[in-house]
Amino acid sequence: MNNTVSPDEIDYKNHIDTSIPEKGYEPIPIDKIDIVISILKEIKDAISFSGQSERTKYYNKTGTSTIAVTSVPSISSSSYTKEPIYNTIGRKAEKLYIINNGPGNLYVRASYKEGEVFTDEIDIREGEYVILKNVYETRHRSDMVGLSYQITEYEITLQTVISKAEEIEIINTDKDLHFTEQITVNRQEKENITGLSGNKYLIRGVNIQSDQNLKYRLIFWSKDTFNNTDLDTDSYIDDVILDMTKSSAFKIDDANQYRLNVSSLDILYEDYDQTKELHISLQNLSSVSKNAGSTGEVQLDIKMSPRL
Repeated sequence: MNNTVSPDEIDYKNHIDTSIPEKGYEPIPIDKIDIVISILKEIKDAISFSGQSERTKYYNKTGTSTIAVTSVPSISSSSYTKEPIYNTIGRKAEKLYIINNGPGNLYVRASYKEGEVFTDEIDIREGEYVILKNVYETRHRSDMVGLSYQITEYEITLQTVISKAEEIEIINTDKDLHFTEQITVNRQEKENITGLSGNKYLIRGVNIQSDQNLKYRLIFWSKDTFNNTDLDTDSYIDDVILDMTKSSAFKIDDANQYRLNVSSLDILYEDYDQTKELHISLQNLSSVSKNAGSTGEVQLDIKMSPRL
């Protein structure tokens, strides 16, 4: 006797044998048939799902931007490319990789439930990626035509992405534009330095040249609002001491400016304004003032690696 029931059959009751079975098996009670039908339907759905392609079961999309959008549009704007993850795979993406292969920056907004409730834009630089969890839908734009991207649940080899973190960018201040004012004892002068290619960095070292052999503190801030008496508003990140009075600071031929290098730093910097600027201030820790103008010139080289 064959008690096998195909999950593809629609009329399950006509295929369930409730007669006395062969030795060693118990018959299916009449009052349990509905439960068996329910189980068989679940098996059918599972078999049907297992036959789907990997591309259907897991979200995986590659693409290239066709327009450049340089300002933040409204969330309903057609300037954003939609990625309807839930509607495509029938569930949220538990772990979603978003990779920017460049050129240019990729700006992504994510939703974690149905409806147009999205995060602020996440800035993904060329060669970077982000990992988002439990994502319902994403929308993205690029500031350059031809940017190549991938949005996928597949774990991929990210060696080419990670290698970007080994690059060094050197941001230079200008002695005629920055830190040109007099700085009295314990006071600071603030600057917003442009020229960054992104908003996240690991600061690795600082070179300083100074007309005066003073002791400075270089302070890093996350916003152009800098310091604030409100602790929740203050944007302090970290600082480094640049002491030109120490023997490690030197002159050449005992003339002209003092020079000092501070290396092996490990400062996590992020511009929360998302303006690709380095928000810094120079505080005078010496007992005499830093001069204004040509007798108090200061110039900095700040060495940074793009941060993932």
